[in-house]
Amino acid sequence: GDRLLGVVELQDQVESRESLSPELRAAAMATVASQAKGRNFEKALPNARHRGWSLAVLTAFAVAGASLVLVPKAGINALKRWLMPLADTPRYTFTKLEPYAERIVVPQGEPFSITLSLSADSDQRPASGTARYGIQEPITTTLSEDLKYRFEFPGQQDPGTVAIQIGDSRNGVEVIPTTRPTIESVSARVTYPDYLELKPRLVDLRAGSLSVVAGSKVSLEARTAESRQIEQGTLTVRDLPVVRERNLYDEFNDFDEGAEEGPSAEEEETEPPAPRVSSLRVAGDSMTSEPTEIGVVPTEMVLNWRDVLGLDN
Repeated sequence: GDRLLGVVELQDQVESRESLSPELRAAAMATVASQAKGRNFEKALPNARHRGWSLAVLTAFAVAGASLVLVPKAGINALKRWLMPLADTPRYTFTKLEPYAERIVVPQGEPFSITLSLSADSDQRPASGTARYGIQEPITTTLSEDLKYRFEFPGQQDPGTVAIQIGDSRNGVEVIPTTRPTIESVSARVTYPDYLELKPRLVDLRAGSLSVVAGSKVSLEARTAESRQIEQGTLTVRDLPVVRERNLYDEFNDFDEGAEEGPSAEEEETEPPAPRVSSLRVAGDSMTSEPTEIGVVPTEMVLNWRDVLGLDN
């Protein structure tokens, strides 16, 4: 190769007879020509790769075209992900699920469930799915008639991730076990009837019971432990059944003389009215009920609430 390059340079060289002999130049060129005679210089060239690359590109286009024809949804999705790699384009799957919560808060130590719904336009409808909480044993469930997969898990103490596989769909749900919201303090603000001329009084209700004069109005005030923020709450007021003795005198007059036994002095209960439910005023970790007038019958007042994490008391 070096000798051929030298001959090419000598061919176009211009010199005088005094500086370089033309005969020597011609002899050198003839020697190199005789040595190169009969050689195939194409074999010395590196292998051309453009044909292989062209074939690879054509094959890729053929596969892409076939994908667009056979599975247009998957093909279009792949084309979008290829043309816009930085865009947030979700991966296409033949098993399509409805949107679901990727992070849930569950009661600590209590069984819970995760339900995923199959989309109506899903290309595939797998008969079953599996889910695994951390490194625990996987749980398998079947597709219900309403197109739902419901996975039942035992109570958990530590946070973890549930890996769910349904068909070719891979999903993950972060689970955070948390204690239920509890009450740190609860009190009753009692407003007495006007005729008693008494000032309103705040009574601690840690004992769980309160005795007031009929006609008084009671408002409950509560605060959650650990400053757990409250989302909503309700107060249920229920009049308890009253037990009264039967009037034996009136029943004795209507007693059939042919009967073997007369009326007994058993007690009977009066049917209480339906419970009354009202919303609580919520502010951070505290809640307050509207004043409730107390009658002559025993009354039960029950507080129910839900924190901002979605856990009930």
